[in-house]
Amino acid sequence: MPQLVLFGAGNIGRGFITPLFTTVGWDVCFVDIDQERVDAINKRGTFSVFEVEDDKRKEVKVKGITALHPTEHDKLVSMIAQADVMATAVGLHNLKHIAKNVADGLAVRWQDVTKPVDLLVCENGFNAAQDLRKEIKSHLPQQLWPAFELDCGCVRTTIGRMIPPSKDPSNLDIEVEPYCYLPTERAGYRAPHPAIPHVDCVNNFDAFMHQKMFIHN
Repeated sequence: MPQLVLFGAGNIGRGFITPLFTTVGWDVCFVDIDQERVDAINKRGTFSVFEVEDDKRKEVKVKGITALHPTEHDKLVSMIAQADVMATAVGLHNLKHIAKNVADGLAVRWQDVTKPVDLLVCENGFNAAQDLRKEIKSHLPQQLWPAFELDCGCVRTTIGRMIPPSKDPSNLDIEVEPYCYLPTERAGYRAPHPAIPHVDCVNNFDAFMHQKMFIHN
């Protein structure tokens, strides 16, 4: 199965990004600092996303999931080295904390052959992808900078799903709105973009960002 490494097992990670991929057969490995949540994901191996609209309630089962704590460095590096796609859903202020692990994984990934990989930056910030790119590069050995520029995309995205605060943070199950759309910036990709329903590859990305901020929100 193709593999997504997803940094962040919070509302956006569980309720939006993960079901996009798992419903079409991808496996997802979460990376999260909440050890209790990591343990719960590994123990259960599944959770439910409930799409709620008025009195309607549709359950979507999420399967094919595992989780790592960032301190499980060797396992995480190995996952990044083999990943088909990576994504973030950690919040703007936490992006800098994942950069070192991403860089270490890329260094192992490119030991023998340069294999392109993209990182979908699923954060609400115009400069999030650019800032993360700088942080990752600062942790890479200089000899890998050319490979990083050519073969690792930090792709801007805009979040197209509202998820209310969870009533029980200890519960993996989550309620979301039915609307589900993830525009991604075509220019950011280095590998072919994944063929995932509701994940579009767009040219004029700034227009979609403004649409999200001023219409969807």
